[in-house]
Amino acid sequence: MSENQYKTIVPVAKIRTIMKSSADVGAITQEAIQLVARSTELFISNLAENAHKEQMKNKEHQIVYKHLANYVQNESKLEFLQQMLPKKITVKQYKELLRKSTEKEALQISSSDDDDESVSSSESSSDDSGNADDAISISSASVIEVKN
Repeated sequence: MSENQYKTIVPVAKIRTIMKSSADVGAITQEAIQLVARSTELFISNLAENAHKEQMKNKEHQIVYKHLANYVQNESKLEFLQQMLPKKITVKQYKELLRKSTEKEALQISSSDDDDESVSSSESSSDDSGNADDAISISSASVIEVKN
């Protein structure tokens, strides 16, 4: 290892593999890999520090998922992470959001399609007969879309 090479915590071989997996990337220098590795470490460090601040605001003793999710949801520059770290909601909250979304869609369909009144009520109503596990398996992207 040369003197100017920084010893990274993240595995450089994995970073090299990820970078080479892109068809747009040609030759990758060792310096570029080291730069990406160090940048990744700094990003993770910043994320952890801000999650720690979130944890301290709540006067809790350890950082948990909700602290990371709260920080990501409240920081506009981390919008790209919002689907990967969504705020957790209960099944009851999810069903309520789903019901509201379904009602909104039904109103839009009925107002925009006055000529075609053959839309059955079963197509526009929510099915609450599912169990709690059904709602948990829905992707976070769906939940975020429902919120809007």
